[in-house]
Amino acid sequence: MRNRRIIAVAVALGLSMAMHAGIGQRDVHAQSAAPDACGRLMQIRQAGLTITAASIVAPGAFAPPNTRNPTPDRRFSSLPSFCRVQATLAPTADSTIGMELWLPATGWNGRFQAVGGRALGGIIVYPAMADALNAGYATASTDTGHAGAGGAFALGHPEKVIDHGYRAVHEMTVSSQRLISLFYKGLYVGGLINELTTFAAFTALLTFLTAILGVAIGHWLVDRHADDTPRQHHGLSAGEDRADTDVFAAVRHPDDRHPDDRHPDDAADETPTERRQEQTEPERR
Repeated sequence: MRNRRIIAVAVALGLSMAMHAGIGQRDVHAQSAAPDACGRLMQIRQAGLTITAASIVAPGAFAPPNTRNPTPDRRFSSLPSFCRVQATLAPTADSTIGMELWLPATGWNGRFQAVGGRALGGIIVYPAMADALNAGYATASTDTGHAGAGGAFALGHPEKVIDHGYRAVHEMTVSSQRLISLFYKGLYVGGLINELTTFAAFTALLTFLTAILGVAIGHWLVDRHADDTPRQHHGLSAGEDRADTDVFAAVRHPDDRHPDDRHPDDAADETPTERRQEQTEPERR
């Protein structure tokens, strides 16, 4: 009965600790950034990166610039609040790469999605950015280093050709990763603290359950020997509660015990020969 109570208490405490650890593992990314985190991005100084604007856009308030479609796009009207960052990248002296980065103010899913445009680029792809933002992503788009359609930008500008080929997307991605880490800096710190707390709780749970299991097994062994040698336990059976159980006496063989430690009932069962041997043994020593 006592073993069952010990195991029941261990299971209850283990479940409680596991639930606490699970609560600590909530999605850290799906939180709000600091209120002034967007504005602080304007203070960043980095070679080849110039942030021209960084501001919070209210839910559903964004309207794409230079749109020719008079019909409102539902993708923009359903946008959540986000930090809109506009920047220019200049990896070379002849590079002028436009880019935008949108950072969800709340509900970020912890991922980044870069969106592309048409073959010759030349525009920021706002509809694709709206789809990514509505799905919880931080998202970015680039004009690949030139404005407008057509390939006139390539004549006499080999660096712009490289920008359009791959460098604009690379520079946009690298810069976006840094801006994301700065904007959500507090969330990353909170995530690290949660991970450490969960690891500590899990380690404590394993240690606690191991200790409880050892106690339960030890108690079971004592009870098992108590049934085999009831006289050592004053006639009590394994199912009875007792506060004076000698664990070491219970697991020690009766013949190995010192005569002074034996129970009075054991002496009554000794033969005269055994008593004479015990009396003469100290003299031999």
